[in-house]
Amino acid sequence: MAMIGKFDRVSSDVQRRHEAVTCGYRTFSEGGATILQLDTYGSATRAIPDKISQSIQLDLEAARQLLAIVEATFPSLTHRNGLSIDAAQRMVDELRNAFPSIS
Repeated sequence: MAMIGKFDRVSSDVQRRHEAVTCGYRTFSEGGATILQLDTYGSATRAIPDKISQSIQLDLEAARQLLAIVEATFPSLTHRNGLSIDAAQRMVDELRNAFPSIS
């Protein structure tokens, strides 16, 4: 298990997609700080399927760093013309409700 203290961008010659597995998450408090724990589980092809394979923990600062990395990597995920996707969708839904003929 590891508590992430900081993220550093690194380069690698290996660029391949890994097999998809399940990631469980939980939150808890320790010393007044909220901790997010992510646990990945072994794939069906492993010797002990569904056993926790890796665990990482993030505190608030590490979560901020990760969120910034995700937003920079996938800008369309969180913003569309300065709005979050959820806010933009709510606006579209409200317009459709107000003006049913544009649906």
